Amino acid sequence: MKPRPTSDLANVPTSRKLGYGALALLPALLLAVSGLSAVVADLGTAAQLLYVHVAAQFIVLLMFGDLLMKSRAMDSTGRVLWGAYFLLLAPAAVLSFWYVHVWSAGDLRRPGRVRTLELTLTD
Repeated sequence: MKPRPTSDLANVPTSRKLGYGALALLPALLLAVSGLSAVVADLGTAAQLLYVHVAAQFIVLLMFGDLLMKSRAMDSTGRVLWGAYFLLLAPAAVLSFWYVHVWSAGDLRRPGRVRTLELTLTD
């Protein structure tokens, strides 16, 4: 059996990282709009938006689950914990995963982005 390709999220271009961020934000926005339309408009519109939210969240979970399984930045325990987080709190988990592992991936490894702390001792 051929091994699955692994992804290194540190080398992903910024435009793709922003695209993943937009995808991560979409289900949360649909959920918020569905809740607002339940208060302002009728429940039929809110129910339709909730169905769209569920479908969008499913697609986003598939995409981010693939990123999670291909990630070289974490071990199997981290993958299991993130997977459980995805299943229990999907809108917040996807946004958190995007920020922690996609958006800020590789900030310390890129040239010119080395962060150092310099201390000087004086008498």
